[in-house]
Amino acid sequence: MKILKAIHLLLPLLNIDSYCAIELKSKNWGLATEREVSCVLEQSAKQLLPYSERFKNARFLVERSDNGPIVLYHRGPKGEYLVRLDTKDRYWCQYAFQFSHEIGHVLCGYKQGNQQNLWFEESLCETASLFTLEKLSEAWRRDPPFETWRAYAPQFIDYQRKRLKDLQPPGNFQLASWWRENKNTLSSSPILRKENLWVATRLLPLFQKDPKTGWSACAYLNQTKTASERSFRRYLVDWSTSCSSAKEKNFVKRVAQLFEISIP
Repeated sequence: MKILKAIHLLLPLLNIDSYCAIELKSKNWGLATEREVSCVLEQSAKQLLPYSERFKNARFLVERSDNGPIVLYHRGPKGEYLVRLDTKDRYWCQYAFQFSHEIGHVLCGYKQGNQQNLWFEESLCETASLFTLEKLSEAWRRDPPFETWRAYAPQFIDYQRKRLKDLQPPGNFQLASWWRENKNTLSSSPILRKENLWVATRLLPLFQKDPKTGWSACAYLNQTKTASERSFRRYLVDWSTSCSSAKEKNFVKRVAQLFEISIP
């Protein structure tokens, strides 16, 4: 009986689908149980990580924070990604949104270095959150982890739509011209949630159309990142050059076209 009980307690942390392993460092999730939190995080990761072979077996240590969500640069004792989430109770949309954003950094091969183009990585992470909310809504409507959670499925897409409505860009928003006018501000202030979302709304359709190529290409985004400054065009060219397949390179080219940037 003791062995069966131990297995039951470990089930939420097992790498059942072989795409990641998640362990909770914190126990203070308010009204939510650790099993529920683990399940929501696993479900969120399932919408992103399978598209990228490089991070198929990623491991995460997750804890609560009151200072905003973040994924730390240093790793855990077994190479785990250290993620902090600023949420609690049963606000599953917040868990999914925040965790997907931090997974976005992982998918982008985040690392320390010059932050001149970090605004673009932040926009990709915003894209990851929007993408996950939409996929979770569909997944829980079709096959929820618990039958009682099926009714929650529409809330994910409602959360996404509310965010898009509350932070929508100006009516005359044109990504390329807006970027040219604001690139200095973006380079110096990468975390601008409203502006990151504006960029994400233009990136999202590319990932919806070809998620496997898109998210796998992101693994090469920061491969050549150093402390040296680079123009955004150079950043995209280096990203394309680093990609391992023609499909990934073409995906980066489509991203560049949104900014009216030509990649040879």
